[in-house]
Amino acid sequence: MVFSLLGLLIMTFVISHVIPADPARMVAGRWATEEQVQAVRKQLGLDKPVLHQFAIYLKNLLKGDLGKSILSRRPIIEELKDYFPPTLELVFFAMLLNISLAIPLGVISASRKGIVDGLARLLAVFGAAVPTFWAGLIMQIIFYGILHVLPAGGRLDVLMTPPPKITGMFLLDSLITGYWKTLADALLHLIMPALTLGLSFVAVVTRITRSSMLEVLNSDFVKTARAKGLPESVVVWRHALRNALLPSLTVIGMQLGWMMGGTVLIETVFSWGGLGFWAVAAVRQNDFPVIMAITMVISLTFMIANLLVDILYVILDPRIKYS
Repeated sequence: MVFSLLGLLIMTFVISHVIPADPARMVAGRWATEEQVQAVRKQLGLDKPVLHQFAIYLKNLLKGDLGKSILSRRPIIEELKDYFPPTLELVFFAMLLNISLAIPLGVISASRKGIVDGLARLLAVFGAAVPTFWAGLIMQIIFYGILHVLPAGGRLDVLMTPPPKITGMFLLDSLITGYWKTLADALLHLIMPALTLGLSFVAVVTRITRSSMLEVLNSDFVKTARAKGLPESVVVWRHALRNALLPSLTVIGMQLGWMMGGTVLIETVFSWGGLGFWAVAAVRQNDFPVIMAITMVISLTFMIANLLVDILYVILDPRIKYS
């Protein structure tokens, strides 16, 4: 994990420093003189060699200092507290939706042939083929423009009072502080973005679970369980599913990282002020300290998710040993 993260930081740092845009010019302003631009460049430390800048960045990073945004001049750690919780909230509920829909659909598709299997496979293909931004726009047209049952975007209604900030996640903060109207409104605003983000991932996990279940259902231990007279529901959901979950867990762990990095379009379509929104603004303005911080957060999330998957492997299958 350490070497992977270091490699990503090096790549991101080099790329953000070799692109033609000049952060000092952006900060100084369009009509700044060359002397003013040079003064800003020296103030930001951009006049030093790239390797020297990277060494300073790593030294500060080990102290927990992510630096300051070039544009806002605020500590990045403070801005991260504002932008990370909305994305975490969105990804968590998209993943919850993913797991609660995809795994049952995969199991039902594998265990019940015919119309049910065909519908589940059709849904999986449809979810994988539909672009997320298009799905989001269509949902806005249907549920907001035609049915008027869900809000078009944002995290709360403009007239709704946000809950006291504890975690930065409106649902959790509303639940803790007892802001029940805010909780209901935040949940309504979360439905469409979470559904849109999780749609394509539901398709992938459904197909993986179905394929794995078909293989397990034809194994000897399942035939033995059936021969003992166990109910089919017990055979499928208790015995077969546990052994079929390992490939699905691998994909789910990878999807968590992909979701964290794939919220840019979703947050743009639904005006969701999280990491994706922050990343777009940072790239447009060449705010490379912010770009580095976002890269590190997404990478760490991806690595931790895969570590948790490895731990779950041992829980689900005691035969697996790590040495």
